[in-house]
Amino acid sequence: PSATAVRVLPRGAHSRSIMAPRVLRPRGSALRMGWGDDVVFSTAKVLSNEPAAEGMRSITVEAGDDILGAYTIPGQFVQIKEKEDTKAGFFAIASSPGATPGQCELLIKLSEGSDWAPGNQWLCGSKAGETLIMSPAMGSGFKMEDNFSETGANDFPVQNVLLFAAGSGISPIRSAIESGALAGKDCTLYYGARDTTFMAYMDKFDEWEAKGVKVVPVMSKADGWDGRTGYVQAALKEDGVKLARNTGALMCGMKGMAEEVKEALVEAGVDEGRVLTNF
Repeated sequence: PSATAVRVLPRGAHSRSIMAPRVLRPRGSALRMGWGDDVVFSTAKVLSNEPAAEGMRSITVEAGDDILGAYTIPGQFVQIKEKEDTKAGFFAIASSPGATPGQCELLIKLSEGSDWAPGNQWLCGSKAGETLIMSPAMGSGFKMEDNFSETGANDFPVQNVLLFAAGSGISPIRSAIESGALAGKDCTLYYGARDTTFMAYMDKFDEWEAKGVKVVPVMSKADGWDGRTGYVQAALKEDGVKLARNTGALMCGMKGMAEEVKEALVEAGVDEGRVLTNF
């Protein structure tokens, strides 16, 4: 049988969907994908599914090289679908490349779906041992190696990295932190959520701090919270940028947040080419 062509989209690693091909690739052989190549799905297995925060699940998946062999850069994503003839959702990989050979972790925000994107209740409710239909890791991820060195008009390599995440957008940011790609840099994470019940990975904050990442939780509607309140873009404007010429940024979250953060960074003198998203 032949697969229905599916084009890789440049944006929307969290929400857009596509019509899926009707054949699966057997596990066990690596698949290299170029831009615009057809997507060939394979099978993977759920190892665990645990609550991560209000409305979010942490799912660990066992997968072969045909899926994870292409996962080399923090911020890449996979497509997952319920059945061969259903649309696929896009999900950033939360664990860092190669963290546990043959496995990856996903942070999934529960979604009931819409006319343009599939719901994922079935995925959030999946149980250990169940099979998933998954694409190879894809996307450019956070191109830190290309953009954080001395390039073009940048005479100074990036030494200060500002990280911005809201809600489930912490998933690819976690991958970057735990990958070691930020080692030796002065890093600050602004992580926004409604309140602590909606904030995933709080149990990892000490570990991230030990890696040199200052964690700044920002709650938008938390009663009794004695830390930063409001939104991450406002927290950035309050703190300012220490040394713009040596600063880069990674971000993942709602469109409005990302646009305001980028605008504030560029106004502060940060090179726009060093403000990176994972799509």
